[in-house]
Amino acid sequence: MDEVVLSLLHPYTKKVLGFNISKTLVLSLPNGNVVFYAGAAEWQKLVDRVRQTFFSKSAMKRYLAEYTKVKREFLSNSALIASRLKKSASKKSLGRLYENFLESNIRFMVIGQWFAFYLAEIADEAMRELSQSVASRKNREAMINAALTPARLSQIRKERISLLRIALEKNANKRNRLLGGHLKKFSWIPCIGVFEPKPWDLEFFKRELSKIKHDPRKELMKFHEQQTQAKKFLKDNVKLLSSSQRYLLKHSRIGTFLKDDRDDTRRLGYYNARPLYQAISEILAVKPADLVYLTNTDILDGLLRNKTFGSKEINSRKKGYVILNNKRITKVKVGKIYQSHYKNLNRLVKTDQIKGIPASGGVVRGKVRVVLNASVLDKVKKGEILVTMVTHPDYLPAMRVAKAIVTNEGGLTSHAAIVARELKIPCIVGTKVATQLLKDGDMVEVDANKGMVRKI
Repeated sequence: MDEVVLSLLHPYTKKVLGFNISKTLVLSLPNGNVVFYAGAAEWQKLVDRVRQTFFSKSAMKRYLAEYTKVKREFLSNSALIASRLKKSASKKSLGRLYENFLESNIRFMVIGQWFAFYLAEIADEAMRELSQSVASRKNREAMINAALTPARLSQIRKERISLLRIALEKNANKRNRLLGGHLKKFSWIPCIGVFEPKPWDLEFFKRELSKIKHDPRKELMKFHEQQTQAKKFLKDNVKLLSSSQRYLLKHSRIGTFLKDDRDDTRRLGYYNARPLYQAISEILAVKPADLVYLTNTDILDGLLRNKTFGSKEINSRKKGYVILNNKRITKVKVGKIYQSHYKNLNRLVKTDQIKGIPASGGVVRGKVRVVLNASVLDKVKKGEILVTMVTHPDYLPAMRVAKAIVTNEGGLTSHAAIVARELKIPCIVGTKVATQLLKDGDMVEVDANKGMVRKI
């Protein structure tokens, strides 16, 4: 069950933020996603705390040191799971192993998900403010591109570069050996959850390799030029900026890097934890797909206190659930209580226009394809407008055939924004309501210069 928001009630949150979020609510949606709620005043306090950190050199230094430490602990703990399972897989040993993983996961969620998420949002704002101080449009775009080009490549970019280099290999046997190494190195990338989406397999990489019809050297050169141009712009122009502007530029690039790195870390950690969840599924006699309907407390009760779970309880949660958290006391509600909360959420604001943040310029028209989860990605056809809540690495095949991308969430440093700029297709992010107001087959105009979508 998606309890990531519970991390904000954990004692570690107080160390990072100086306070805890006292009340939260998690609501499941029919499409398999969830939404989180917290008190407006407490949430604003969280955002303000992150903002203070971003604009303080010493606070940023402390944050980055803590982020690196907690990230290493999380990945180290998850990497040891497989070897520890070989030693013992009793209920109690699984319970202790799960508690250990859960603790490191929650700590990373606080420092790497919630804190880093808003740090990236604030970096977006700072970057837009910084770009407005540049007189010419050409230099303004170069400034944004430089800020959005992190000093270190994300894993998804490394994977693409690796695949392009494999495509250059003419010898079939050697190419297959290289693909095997590629699989071991990058199969974990889509694992935003423990069981879904599934890791990429060899057949996936073979299909992606077969789609590279152009000369791979051209795309490799484009990656190289992007890095080179960003470095050159920074070298030539950073001395023209004031000290405060240089600070904004440097920390905007850090925010861009963290946006990718936190996701890379979470996915690798969850991929490493798959054997643990598989073992838990078997020993509790609960299907892997049904584990998501159990809370962390449920799982620990099953492992350490021999609690059993009937299909009736799980099936009722499949129809919809709400998790209410009050000062670390968690209650899961279904039925009428869930329906009441869902109806309140589902009251749409009617509007003729959808507005968001321009993330990659251009104006196009086309048919809408709404993607609410990864299971329908194969329905996206060439030339359609991809409309989704947020994109992830497993969305890449669909993004490459889309004419434009529109998302509910995200900013200039989001996955959708970065990929769209690389693909040179229009993209609007942060619309909040696009997936609710548009449906498959709608004809729309996407004006990504103005950040507007309208039906035609």
